[in-house]
Amino acid sequence: MRIGSMNNPALPVVNEIKLFGEMKLDFIELTVEYPKATPNQIVKDKNEIVNLLSSYNMSLITHAPWFFHLAHPYKSVSKAFMREFLKVLELTYILNASKLTVHVEPVEGIPSIYYNALRWRMIRKFRENIAELVKNSMKYGVTICLENLDDKSMTLKELKEIFEDIDGLWFTLDAGHAYISRGSMEYIDQIINDLKQKVKHIHVHDNMGREDLHLPIGAGRIEWNRFFKSISKIGYSNTLTLEIHSIDRDYIRISRDKVLKLLS
Repeated sequence: MRIGSMNNPALPVVNEIKLFGEMKLDFIELTVEYPKATPNQIVKDKNEIVNLLSSYNMSLITHAPWFFHLAHPYKSVSKAFMREFLKVLELTYILNASKLTVHVEPVEGIPSIYYNALRWRMIRKFRENIAELVKNSMKYGVTICLENLDDKSMTLKELKEIFEDIDGLWFTLDAGHAYISRGSMEYIDQIINDLKQKVKHIHVHDNMGREDLHLPIGAGRIEWNRFFKSISKIGYSNTLTLEIHSIDRDYIRISRDKVLKLLS
């Protein structure tokens, strides 16, 4: 299994690559976000980024901003977000990255009626636009992976229906997000079992079962022994990103070492 980490978009991408390279991580998952990792800024530094990755024998995958809305209820806003998604997709191709992760629809910033009484509209619009993004990705040879959030954003049933409807769409399993949905290892096992044929990427981070804390591995309540046994049972051996949001970056290395021990 290849283990990497996500950059902090508030810090220069070049510095993040150097940090992860010195930690001997296998790849960086580049979240293409304001303020220091926008497409324009990354294109400016492309040659240095490519050379650094080569010097550390690292690869790169990408992640769209978590706060982008594919299914925003205002058509003009949704179109603007789609244009930005396409910029991230093009950048993914320019950087010779194989995978781009996109979140399911975030509920922040939209009226509650849209994900309650009018939920069918949100799901329909999301399905239409993610299908369009996948269609565009095929021109670039990039794999689009859809990442789970909580049940409010998209239930397991809704996820399964979207994967059944859209050929060429794959799954980024986020263990931390799955845990805050129910605070249950049984639910994580169910997601793994139901979507085992679609998993192409994994995010790991810890929490207490309620808030999306992005703690180091072992600092929360997720049963990591059980999690890694579950993904081993489905034969998963692809990429895994440490999504540890800590000012002290040593926790990335500590979490990597814990994951390696759990995998051994």
